[in-house]
Amino acid sequence: MSEFWTDNEDGINWVAISDITKSKGILTETAKKITQKGLESKNLEIIPKGTLLLSIFASLGKTTTLGIDSTVNQAIIGLQPNSKLNQKFLQYLFEDCERYINYYSSANTQENLNVSKIKDLVFPVPPLSEQVKIAAFLDQKTAQIDAIIEKKQKLLQLLDEKKKSVINEAVTGQKV
Repeated sequence: MSEFWTDNEDGINWVAISDITKSKGILTETAKKITQKGLESKNLEIIPKGTLLLSIFASLGKTTTLGIDSTVNQAIIGLQPNSKLNQKFLQYLFEDCERYINYYSSANTQENLNVSKIKDLVFPVPPLSEQVKIAAFLDQKTAQIDAIIEKKQKLLQLLDEKKKSVINEAVTGQKV
C-alpha cells in the first residue's frame, strides 16, 4: 500500500475534505501525496489549478478553489463553470447553500451527492456582469471582516499576555 503514497515533493497532491476545510477558499497544499503508481492504479485524473472543488460525501457542500494541480478522492468533484457562470460567484453560491445541500442527498450510513444531482440543482443566477459585481463585493467585504478578525485575535493575544504578566507579578512580586 505504501507504494501508492509518498512524502516526496515530487508526489501528486491528493485532496481530502479536511484539506478543503483548512484551505479558507484557495487550496495551496494537501496533507497527503500519491505516487504516479497510485494515480494510475485508481485511474485518477489530475485536476488543474483554478478548478472549483465541492465535497459530495459526508461533509456536503464544502468548497475551495485549487491553487495547485491535484487529484481528489471520491468524496470530491471538480467543477469548471461554463461561460455563463463566474467561478467566484459559484463558489460563494455553494458556500451559502452548504447548510441546505443535504436536502438533495441520499443517505445510507452518511449523506451523499453525485454529479447528476449537482447538475440538476437549480439556482437563480443573475447575468454574468452582476455575478462578477456580487463576487467582487463579497471578496471586499470578507477581506474586511477577515482583517477585523485578525486584529481582534492579536488584541486577545496581547490581553492574554497582560493577564499572565499581572498574575506573575502578583504571585512573585516581580515585574516582567
